[in-house]
Amino acid sequence: MAVTRPGEGPLICGTRACAGDQDGGRKSFHRLRDGSQEKELPVNGLMPDGLARERFLIAPVRAEGAGQVVILYDVSTGTAADLGERTEQGGIQVPAVARGDDRLLAYQVDDDLYVIDLAKIG
Repeated sequence: MAVTRPGEGPLICGTRACAGDQDGGRKSFHRLRDGSQEKELPVNGLMPDGLARERFLIAPVRAEGAGQVVILYDVSTGTAADLGERTEQGGIQVPAVARGDDRLLAYQVDDDLYVIDLAKIG
């Protein structure tokens, strides 16, 4: 059972942590199932897959001067990496982590294929 609070949307939980939205999707958060260690996520509206390995968020964000970009955000360190996907307008393709062991993120930018092993990130 995970702790829920008034005004939250449905939680997406793993064995230790949950992610969810507040204020109708205007704020997203990550916290342990017991409700502790809550941190705000740098996106508005959580992706349906939630967090990969209960730690990584893959999501589009607005970047000044770059339009919309896709980031890999590490909730444990608060750091983000630009995955190279970007658009000035319209929709953007957000890669998904392969289901199963929740470990591999593979995506293509132009003619280049990228594979990130999330289990290797310390």
